[in-house]
Amino acid sequence: MQAFERAASAGRPSPAVLEAFARYLMLTGGDAEGEHRARDLARRSAEAEPSVRRYLLAGQLSEDRNQQRAWIERAAALAGRGREDVDVLLSQARLAQTSPNWREAAPIYERILASDPDHVTAILGLVDLYVEAGLKRTALATLERALARQPNSVSLLRASAAQLRALGRDTEAAEMEARYAALRFDDSSFLHQQVDLAVARRDPAGAERWLERFLRSEPDSVWARSVAARTYRALGQGDRALAAHQRALAMAPEDIGTLRALSDLYGEEGNREAQLEMLQQILAISPQVKDVREYIEHIEPPKPRADEAYAWAPERFLPMRRSADRQYPKRTLRSLTVTTVFPNGLASRFRQVVFQPLTDEAAASARQYAFEYQAERQTVSLRAAKVYRADGKVDGAIESGEAGANNPALAMYTSARTFYVSFPRLNAGDVVELRYRIDDVSPRNEIADHFGEIEYLQGDEPIASSEYVLITPKAKQFHIFASNLPGLVRETKEDAERRIFRFSAASVPPVAPEPAMPAWSELLAHVHVSTFKSWDEVGSWYWGLAREQFDVDDEVRKRVREITKNLSDDLSKVRAIYKYATETRYVALEFGIEGIRPRRCAQTLARGWGDCKDKATLIVTMLRELGIPATIVLVRTRMRGGIEPEPASLAPFDHAIAYVPSLDLYLDGTAEHSGSTELPIMDRGAMALQINEGRPKLVRLPEPAPEASVVHRTVDIALGADGSAQLGVDIQVAGAFAPEWRTRYMAEGTRRDRAGRDLAADFGTVELAPGKAGVEVNDLEDIEQPVKLRARGKAVALARKEGDSLSIPAVPTQRLATEFASLSTRTRDVIIPALTMRQEEWSIRVPQGWRVTRAPLPQDVDTPFGKFSISVEQSAGKVVVRSQISLTKSRIKPSEYMAFRTFCETADRAFGQRVVLGK
Repeated sequence: MQAFERAASAGRPSPAVLEAFARYLMLTGGDAEGEHRARDLARRSAEAEPSVRRYLLAGQLSEDRNQQRAWIERAAALAGRGREDVDVLLSQARLAQTSPNWREAAPIYERILASDPDHVTAILGLVDLYVEAGLKRTALATLERALARQPNSVSLLRASAAQLRALGRDTEAAEMEARYAALRFDDSSFLHQQVDLAVARRDPAGAERWLERFLRSEPDSVWARSVAARTYRALGQGDRALAAHQRALAMAPEDIGTLRALSDLYGEEGNREAQLEMLQQILAISPQVKDVREYIEHIEPPKPRADEAYAWAPERFLPMRRSADRQYPKRTLRSLTVTTVFPNGLASRFRQVVFQPLTDEAAASARQYAFEYQAERQTVSLRAAKVYRADGKVDGAIESGEAGANNPALAMYTSARTFYVSFPRLNAGDVVELRYRIDDVSPRNEIADHFGEIEYLQGDEPIASSEYVLITPKAKQFHIFASNLPGLVRETKEDAERRIFRFSAASVPPVAPEPAMPAWSELLAHVHVSTFKSWDEVGSWYWGLAREQFDVDDEVRKRVREITKNLSDDLSKVRAIYKYATETRYVALEFGIEGIRPRRCAQTLARGWGDCKDKATLIVTMLRELGIPATIVLVRTRMRGGIEPEPASLAPFDHAIAYVPSLDLYLDGTAEHSGSTELPIMDRGAMALQINEGRPKLVRLPEPAPEASVVHRTVDIALGADGSAQLGVDIQVAGAFAPEWRTRYMAEGTRRDRAGRDLAADFGTVELAPGKAGVEVNDLEDIEQPVKLRARGKAVALARKEGDSLSIPAVPTQRLATEFASLSTRTRDVIIPALTMRQEEWSIRVPQGWRVTRAPLPQDVDTPFGKFSISVEQSAGKVVVRSQISLTKSRIKPSEYMAFRTFCETADRAFGQRVVLGK
């Protein structure tokens, strides 16, 4: 290794040295994770002095199939100058064989065999294709012809034996296996197969012979001892089976498989005490193993499960059905969640939900109850699903099932699944009870031994009894926040090994929805639990998880150079990298640990797709390669609402972006068509955690002022006496809504239609001028420039007749009261999506012989919530109306609502004024 290091670090190392070093790292596994040194060395050697071998090595070490294909194509082009290269053909065949259209590999293998009929790899590859296509006899015939020429080929012998068995020709297969065994003494998988075959044939002597040979080939293997124990057990030799299991357990004391096998063996022998001891050892190692817990409950004296003991019996909740509170169409009589956390951070959750529809419509919609769980690490058990009728009859659920919770519209695919429980016809007044469990069953906790969750105690309907119980190991510290819900009772109890936290409330009032209110998750009372003691611990842990994902190889370096070519200042480079990331296709595959850990930068670059975490990692890694410091940032988007800053936890976050400290710039790689300073609305003002390489900082994302999000429109109107008008409209949009305009007008084929519909909102039916003169836009691909749109056409009926007069709009109509202040009073905050400004200048030329008889009243209003102004300038045959309105506060409290509502109504009236013309 040291010799290779010295040779490779010399001034100009030879391509041969680079190739040899790459092969050494590949064969020894000496390439450090995240460095991709072997890949870079292979690439450099291939580019410095091309050869078929070097191209194929670079392809073998490539990040993904697309890069591998490119290298193989280059090798094929180089080899094509002479005779066909078998190594190139083999690489092409393997690539094709692992593709969706695997049949393309067949002619390539045939080309190899045409030049070398005895090429074993090609023969076996072609046989695999025949088997895949269902041509088993053709595969066997091919092998027989090859064996006739190469009778001592162990690869052909083994493949022939397997094919004979697949066709049911066991006697011939056994003869072939004997020939194979005579030539190959140390094939453990084959020896294992022979042991099982001898047991199946009830051949004790043969099983003993093969087993002895098998154990000699794997003397220090737990797997081999387990196979031996299973074999002895099948042969009725219990003592030897027990000794083999104990030997395996001595090699690996925490091997779950061995402990399970030992417990089964003790169970068969009737040794319940020893069996129970083995099972309890399994639970001590992996307490989330659901089937072991259930089996222990089965063989021990029956007793209720500790978490299910908190459930109410029907005798307790059914009398509540007659309570007088029938204000809402549906109510919940009992909502219980019991979470049991194990020492490794995994958990088991029990839920009891009792609800009562009070109207026919609510009864119809309540026939199906749904909840989500994570299929790759959790299981669901439906413990009870009953309908208590008014006449005393009790019915059960008619069916249950599940479906994926994916969202193809957003290219988002997860392991989450929705479990459905369907009931028979419900009537108003029926009471429905559900009991179900969601148990973690994954072998290990994806977030080390940490735990966190948010449990809601409130909903949009009344809850007679809401309770959350958290059962934790006494040795593990939990940090808990509980909302200030009126009547909430908190209890903490301890026993020898557990600490139990209990939160309960009776007669929990519903949260009534209001227009433009904060997200439900912000408003509902909840309990937030975490084992992280500080944000420093969260950031440090996340950096440990993600640090290896910011990897760089030569492909990344090359792409960075291409993207930033001829750019000198940091801002231009940042913008170029950001634009590249936003143009990378968004696809979210949130499976397992990939739900919280980003994929490697080199992998995302090679694949050409990624989710928010992947894009943030791509931006950060590329900027660091340029020497520009950047960090990944975890974000709780505004779609999920605000949350308390404590306890520290990963649970609140649902998004990831990048941050460039030197420019104080946040970059959202998922914000397609957004400029680098046009932070998406869902990110503005959101809570976020800068990771900063394990030195985290909890921040609030910036909320740009209205001056940063301006829609400026200039309108030129030449009014005709019949009410029609020639229109000239010039619009410039920057900031919050610019991405929406770019997306809307990007496609040239729909541009005219969309412009016509958008103009009709203010001017009625508009006939656009033909060709490009009707609608023109600037370069919408340049996301750093404001959107500019120019439209020319005719408004068919802009003015309306009012007796002998004509009136036309002079300013765009505002509907602030309708959108944000439609209620007489409020109990929730009003959320303004973005602080924006709109500027308008309307120039109206009146028809010959007409004059302005009434113009809009000039106004200038400034409040804590926003401001607007209207000014009018008149001259001969022309009136110019300039207006401006902006919203300056993003969150209006209920105590401010009446003043805010007055502002909205005043603005709506002011912008409802018209210009009146007379003769």
